[in-house]
Amino acid sequence: GYDREVVVLLILRNISFEHDLPIIDDHVASMQIASPHLYARVVQSFLALEAGEESLEPFLFLQDDDLLDASKLLYVVTDPFHIDFANKKIMTALYGEINQLIRKNPLWQARWEKYMVEMSDFIQEVTREIPLEISAPDEMTIQDVCKAFGVQLDCPLNTSPLVRICKLLDVLAEWMPKKLLVLCNLDNYFSDADWQEVIKYTAYTKVKALLIFQNQAIPMHEQEIRWQIDQNYDDKIIKL
Repeated sequence: GYDREVVVLLILRNISFEHDLPIIDDHVASMQIASPHLYARVVQSFLALEAGEESLEPFLFLQDDDLLDASKLLYVVTDPFHIDFANKKIMTALYGEINQLIRKNPLWQARWEKYMVEMSDFIQEVTREIPLEISAPDEMTIQDVCKAFGVQLDCPLNTSPLVRICKLLDVLAEWMPKKLLVLCNLDNYFSDADWQEVIKYTAYTKVKALLIFQNQAIPMHEQEIRWQIDQNYDDKIIKL
């Protein structure tokens, strides 16, 4: 039961099972899967859905009875040691943020235009010394320049998995709040204390998240709602 009216953000459904998993405000959803075979199928299915491919398991994502496009919804992480902060999704969001900041500041916008004119004139001056026909775009976008300078989020290789997960949560909360973050295999890397910290910080950031794991001994958190599937594929929803 709940001590207040809850806001259901999404419904995760698999017609193979009896129950739906509600993804609710201020909570983290989880799937605890006892069968190694089913666990592997579920993880493979989420990776396929993120890529816009057909999945092994028939998962559906519903919002107010509308079926959502899983490829636009999902952000799947299977290894917290190797979260790629330079992937296309994050880089697009970062460059878009830089673009917005420049565009809405008249002084920065004027400086940007001045620099681009000077750079274009300089390149034309240099290329006139080349005895061949040279072409160049009339205008470079802010995204083009950011890419050329290698602008990206800083996350050193020795950063701990817990800090990496929290950093990714910050990124999604700031730039991709509509995403559902799916975290797989964390029980293989994290202590119970780290696990609880991930749930607490996820709820704090208000990022929609789903943790998928096998370990049957992981304790429930008060801000967790768990879809438990046993070896016989019988399922139930658990909430403290």
